[in-house]
Amino acid sequence: WFIQVVGKAVHFIDYYANTDKGFLHYKQILDAKGYLYGFHVGPHDLGARQHTASEEPETRTEVAAKVGINFIELPREQDVISGINRTRSMFNRFWFDSEKCCAGEFSGFGGLQVYRKDWNEKMQKFSETPYKNWACHPADACRMVSLAIKEGVLTNTWYDTNYNQAREEYIEKRSKVLI
Repeated sequence: WFIQVVGKAVHFIDYYANTDKGFLHYKQILDAKGYLYGFHVGPHDLGARQHTASEEPETRTEVAAKVGINFIELPREQDVISGINRTRSMFNRFWFDSEKCCAGEFSGFGGLQVYRKDWNEKMQKFSETPYKNWACHPADACRMVSLAIKEGVLTNTWYDTNYNQAREEYIEKRSKVLI
């Protein structure tokens, strides 16, 4: 999702999804979109180390930074269902661009529309977990937006602040919570 915070509203202005591509591919997409980016928010697993051409394993955040994508890693969400409910409660603040987010069967908004729980035929009831299909990707990304709002990452003040300073303040705040 490409978003803008406007007051208390969150404008979803564009959407792009793909799989099995490296950060260089996504950097090219980001540049081609032509937007001015404040920062990028990503899930906790960006901190996972992976083997690269360098001698020491690097985090995905470090690999992305090398191609010019600077992430703020969100904490791991322990309870996905609570995150889904939090996201639902924020929908009155969300605005979606009808052309860039809603056009086509596999659009970001289309994924939100078909995102659902899995049906357990044997128990004749819905499970407590989401049905795993393509719709999980836009839904999980939307949930990350709501988590970023909850964590105080997405506010108007972030756009008026130096990115590196704001990122360091957020990391310091998170480390105090974890101690």
